[in-house]
Amino acid sequence: MDSSSALEKYGKDLTKLAKDKKLDPVVGRQNEIQSCIQILSRRTKNNPVLIGEHGVGKTAIAAGWSGYNPGISEKGPRVQMARLKINLLQARDFIWMPYSTLDVLQVVHPEVLEPRHTMLWRIAWRIAEGDDIFLDKRLISLDVGALDAEPKKFEQGMNAIIDEVTKSNGEIMLFVDDIHKIVAEDVLRRSISRGELRCIGATTMDEYHKHIEKDPTLARSFSPVYVDEPSIEETISILEGLRPKYEQHHRVRISKRALKKAALLSDQHIIGNFLPAKAIELIDDTASAKVVNLQTVSKHVGSDKSKLIPESETEKLSLESSIDEVTDDNIVAIVSKKTKIPEWKLKQSEEEKLLHLEEELRKRVVGQGHAVEAVVKAVQRSRVGLGNQKRPTASFMFMGPMGVGKTKLAKALAYLLFNTEEALVRFDMSAYKEKQAVSRLIGSPPEEGGLLTEAVRRRPYSVILFDEIEKAHPELLDEVLLPILDEGKIKDAAGRLVNFTNTVIIMTSNAGSKLVLEDADNITNKLSYQELKEKAISELQQPELINRVDESVVFQPLDADQIISIVKLKLNDLSRKMEQDKGMKIQVMEDALKLLGRWGRDLNYGAWPVKRVIQKKVEDELAKGILVEKFKQGDTIVIDAVASSSSTSSRELSFTKPQKDKSSTSNVFPFTLVA
Repeated sequence: MDSSSALEKYGKDLTKLAKDKKLDPVVGRQNEIQSCIQILSRRTKNNPVLIGEHGVGKTAIAAGWSGYNPGISEKGPRVQMARLKINLLQARDFIWMPYSTLDVLQVVHPEVLEPRHTMLWRIAWRIAEGDDIFLDKRLISLDVGALDAEPKKFEQGMNAIIDEVTKSNGEIMLFVDDIHKIVAEDVLRRSISRGELRCIGATTMDEYHKHIEKDPTLARSFSPVYVDEPSIEETISILEGLRPKYEQHHRVRISKRALKKAALLSDQHIIGNFLPAKAIELIDDTASAKVVNLQTVSKHVGSDKSKLIPESETEKLSLESSIDEVTDDNIVAIVSKKTKIPEWKLKQSEEEKLLHLEEELRKRVVGQGHAVEAVVKAVQRSRVGLGNQKRPTASFMFMGPMGVGKTKLAKALAYLLFNTEEALVRFDMSAYKEKQAVSRLIGSPPEEGGLLTEAVRRRPYSVILFDEIEKAHPELLDEVLLPILDEGKIKDAAGRLVNFTNTVIIMTSNAGSKLVLEDADNITNKLSYQELKEKAISELQQPELINRVDESVVFQPLDADQIISIVKLKLNDLSRKMEQDKGMKIQVMEDALKLLGRWGRDLNYGAWPVKRVIQKKVEDELAKGILVEKFKQGDTIVIDAVASSSSTSSRELSFTKPQKDKSSTSNVFPFTLVA
């Protein structure tokens, strides 16, 4: 194998692609590109390694550098360069540039006036100073997968590549994505450490710590450049820069509202990837689906595809020949299909969600008016921008006895704010009593990541529930919770910064339980809600937490009517399941509701017994009736309370089919199926 064919086989010339305008435009990332250029300009340790998660744009930064490079290699007359140097002395910070400078820059490279090429000005400045380090350079992207595919020829291929790069006398630089896969190879290690070749690498934080940072030789050769996930605003700018490419490819228009919706919904609901990659993929998927649907429709109406998609004789597609427009509704439809979240929920505006938040919470959480009101006000205050935007969206301390709705309120909040109960991340703090267990939340050096930090990195929009916080080790407060509540961010064991500003933090405690239960039995001398709250806070004895949360809330015991309301909610879920899965309907008489409510009430355990009562008294009997074919598809099952056959003083439930001549159903609980 000759060396020239090795680079052609295993490499891609990014510089040539940039000259031929075959690379996607690079929007933003000026700081990272500038850092790469500075590192490449060094005498030693001049190999930058881009560190970031998959999809944040590491490869785009390398492509962006090569995009600036072609103009540099076009050497203009020294008169022009000298003139450029003189004029740039007046605009060293590039705040303004005189017309003569613009003329010179246009001679050097006609595209310099485009916004994405502003970094070229800085390189042009270096050339004007006499530094020709980037003249005639070529950046070759090495295909690691192609090398790995031929294990027997791997070493031979690497030797041939390195030999050609070395013989180029610095003209060729390599870009290696997933550099951790080959950086340990002796031949590459030696060449990099000796300075025989210059290389831009890309890898994740975990792989950098495992394969590069721990190796003294490689650590001395590489300089890290950290690439963070862009914000939603930055992602929208990136999408706007890429829009012409995707419009040309799919032959559709893409509206600005679609770009904004793609950035927002992908950030909130598509997990397992990072911005901007997942937003770009969403735009690509939506445009593709739009074209496929149009082609399907054209076949049904007997239209010729050529009538819908005109063939352009020019290389560029004119937007006038576009067949349709990708709208924000199209984006919503694709996200709904991917996430199973109903389209109507994804279409809800933030303002609409916040306005109806209290109403919807009260439908799902029985009683606890004080808690619902406090939560809603804190969330609304933060979401409209009046709160501290560098802290979590909202933070709460829920106190009171078990089974009264603390976890239920957290689940309902996750569903209403983030459209799915899967956005609730729960940690039982009784499992974190030991000091060493705290590291499980943020990770430890041998591990890849902590349970808490990884959960938030994958789903940044979530409700984090720390259950029974008083059982956690005290060090958890100092190292985890207090930094999150104060600054809205925390570093994991690998040194990655995890952002909690889009999360809702909820801590629960049984503090005040005994006091609340005693007050519920006290008829004559009841304490006010504020008095109960103050006493519960005093019992908790964690002022450092109380002073940092937005609201501290005391949950009160459930009375008999509230337990019956919970029974209705549970039976409503059962009725919906029976009708959807079995094709059977359930009617529950008022006496049966009261009987189930009486069986399911326990002041010490709240609503917990309700679930068990319905399982044993209702679901078991329904299952038995279905198995013996007493109840079949299409039947309506009436559940009523009747006198017990074994005792005249007790009552039991009956499960029957309604009589055909029965006309009155006034005492039947009317189930309303919730969508």
